[in-house]
Amino acid sequence: MRYVLHGARTVDATMDRGAATLVVADGQIQPPEIQEVVPEQHIDAAGMIITPGFIDVHTHGGGGCNLHTTWVEEILTYARWAPSTGVTGFLIGVVGTPGDLPEAQLRTAARALAEWRTGAEPLGIHLE
Repeated sequence: MRYVLHGARTVDATMDRGAATLVVADGQIQPPEIQEVVPEQHIDAAGMIITPGFIDVHTHGGGGCNLHTTWVEEILTYARWAPSTGVTGFLIGVVGTPGDLPEAQLRTAARALAEWRTGAEPLGIHLE
């Protein structure tokens, strides 16, 4: 799907860039080739703010999901939920215990990294 956002305030890692027009195709910001987008796909985004997605480097879960788990689907469910909070990437938080490694949870996290297909991207493992 291809659409154009008009008038949103854009903020990136370096500055507040003010109002802008952005073309989005297949979930990615594209060069401004607005003439290729039909008028029905133009969206007035005045009063909204567009920022880069957040990367959560220390989380144990959310949305009813726990990342310290032995169930791969729980991590993948979290990945599908996380974008609703603005998160586009995260580290899978696994908690260690004194004198022991949580091996089953680490194997599960590694499997989730390999099986991820949609939602916020698990970028690695944070072992606490």
